[in-house]
Amino acid sequence: MIFLSFDIQLLSQQINENGFTIFVTAILLTLSLYHFLLYFQHNDKAFLYYSLYTFLVFLHSYYRAKFFFIADFLQPVTPFIIFHHASLKWLYASIYLLFAIHFIDLPNYEFSWNKKIQTGIKISLYSLLFTFLMSWVTRDNRWSEYSFGYVFFPGILWLSI
Repeated sequence: MIFLSFDIQLLSQQINENGFTIFVTAILLTLSLYHFLLYFQHNDKAFLYYSLYTFLVFLHSYYRAKFFFIADFLQPVTPFIIFHHASLKWLYASIYLLFAIHFIDLPNYEFSWNKKIQTGIKISLYSLLFTFLMSWVTRDNRWSEYSFGYVFFPGILWLSI
């Protein structure tokens, strides 16, 4: 019987070598800029939220793409982004929920649910701000990691359902 071993380091290295990560990262940046311009053309907040969402996902992933021209440009902020990767995940998931609310036009169909979800998002963002500040003051990102897993994830799961 042949056993296949799954080596995540090797897979990550192969993805970077064949350009897939660079391609996805470039697409995220392109989508971000494109939807940001569409926001000004159509004045629809859904475009702005989606642009912000794709930009935050881009920031969360650009440093993994080796040989990407933006990685050298953003080198000064890379340690900050790596340190606060849990906070970035929290933020872009919250922004995506705002995008979904505006995209499906929830306020016009379910006003009471919209109000509850908006309140949940505000609580989530205030919690994110608190954990971000605690991580920054203590220079320990465990605040963000634990709060993402034990506060945000169950909360966003409830809000999404």
